[in-house]
Amino acid sequence: FALDQERIPPVRYDSPLLSDLQAALPLLLPDLERVLQKEGR
Repeated sequence: FALDQERIPPVRYDSPLLSDLQAALPLLLPDLERVLQKEGR
């Protein structure tokens, strides 16, 4: 486990990609729910 932690860089919560994801998630969730409901007939 210690080796894995050394190999994997720590998650940076100030990364632009992550903030974009957080902003996009609320917009994507309704679409995801609609798709899942269709698939889950």
